[in-house]
Amino acid sequence: MKNIYYKTNEIKDFFSRERISWDQFYYSERKMIDLYFRNVRKMPNILDIGCGCGGLGLALDSKYKINSYTGIEINEEAAYYAMENNKNQSIIHGDFLDLSQKNLVKSNYDLVFSLSCFDWQLNFYPMLKNSWQTVNEGGSLIISLRLTETLSVNDISKSYQYINYAGEEKGEVAPYVVLNANEIISTFIDLGIKDIKGYGFYGNPSKTAVTPFKKICFTVFLLSKTSDNLENFDVDIPIKTKYF
Repeated sequence: MKNIYYKTNEIKDFFSRERISWDQFYYSERKMIDLYFRNVRKMPNILDIGCGCGGLGLALDSKYKINSYTGIEINEEAAYYAMENNKNQSIIHGDFLDLSQKNLVKSNYDLVFSLSCFDWQLNFYPMLKNSWQTVNEGGSLIISLRLTETLSVNDISKSYQYINYAGEEKGEVAPYVVLNANEIISTFIDLGIKDIKGYGFYGNPSKTAVTPFKKICFTVFLLSKTSDNLENFDVDIPIKTKYF
């Protein structure tokens, strides 16, 4: 089981200048990250799955003075740009699924990120399961997802996006995965996730997306492993309550 190895230079060109400072991240991302760091007792050991050019590591270091960041990026140009321009970060070029199956990624991370990554791959559920396994007891996973009240679509022939940051419908194509909100919450529970927090907002699909959806809830989740069995469901997303 492998993910798509994206070849385009669009990823490096975009992420070498965007999403490298704290204010360039979405409010929903900053809200969940702030929530995590407000409650953390020590600086976390961080893993960033789909790190692009390592911009999240730079932003977190500027904001919180982190001391341990590892990024994994499947796009070669972006990964090697990150290696050359982020000397204080550890960057790995490769497929997270392949790395985790070979035990090259140890289960010793306090905070794992995957922002705008899982829903660009058809192997969504293996990615979620494997990433959760890399989180330490007491640690957290922060992920961004596209949600809908209707049926999930995880089929590149039905929902896809051109990787083109100029807004043109040309270039390499990625899956544009959109998940039913109730289904993903059930999946979290099935994985044994006890502490679920989220923040999202409705918006239009990307201009470069070819998808049946007219509106999507773009959501960032903070999923935490706790040392007790207390359930703490705190989902702040503008979707009807019945879907949770």
